[in-house]
Amino acid sequence: MTGSFESAVIILAQGRQERLSHLTMPKCLLPVRGTPLLHRTVELVGDRASCYVIASTEVVVGPRCPRETLRQPGSCVLDGLAQTTHLWGTERTIILLGDVFYSDDAMDRIFDDLGGLVFFGTKDLSRTHGEVFALSFSRTASFAVIKALGEVLCRQEPQPDYQGGHLRNLLWQIQGSYQLGAYGKWTPDKRFYHVIDDHTTDFDTPEDLDKIPALEKRLRQTARQNKVVHKCPKCGSNRILVMLLNDRESAPAVCDVCGHKDKFCEFAK
Repeated sequence: MTGSFESAVIILAQGRQERLSHLTMPKCLLPVRGTPLLHRTVELVGDRASCYVIASTEVVVGPRCPRETLRQPGSCVLDGLAQTTHLWGTERTIILLGDVFYSDDAMDRIFDDLGGLVFFGTKDLSRTHGEVFALSFSRTASFAVIKALGEVLCRQEPQPDYQGGHLRNLLWQIQGSYQLGAYGKWTPDKRFYHVIDDHTTDFDTPEDLDKIPALEKRLRQTARQNKVVHKCPKCGSNRILVMLLNDRESAPAVCDVCGHKDKFCEFAK
């Protein structure tokens, strides 16, 4: 399969999950409020770009986002990324991770940022700590990404010290190629790195599984805040479910009793 869209999203989900080997499923399919992480990410991408999942044969994605299975997945995530260049977009490519829970705001930020080459991650990023959740780059910057993929140490010298954090290693490799000494070798350059400071998080260790209840609680609260039952002006029943965005309807509301469409109904206090 070859990419042909202006924008392409590659979701890397072929990790070996050695630190979560006790799971009975690939970690990208961990459910949060009933929806697997990977499926949520695909839904957030929606129709904004062509979407491809790099995963094992165990992962079921669906028709919206085809799965590419690597014959030789390699020893790290970047080995898989290096095999996806034929899927990259003609104008922009976004790299996401299958084991990350992305907030709606984080996904919007990733898509809205049209910088030449931008990584997104936590504010505590250092050589060995912090997480990089995504990478977005233009067609012009793709050459720098390809060059860095051929030089990054975690691909040249697989060893326990390089377990995890592979997008982080790619960031350091790219920064080093630009000789950005003013920021320090292990300090992210603001021109290449944008902080996502919300509940976006990844799942790498058994301790990370403890985050799921808090995420599910947040999703329940968000669902309550963005829905309201409105009284139908035609039949009088309280059966119009209005989806709200900034206290306004984000979609036409339809009464499920009489079928009346009440597109511009007032917000029910």
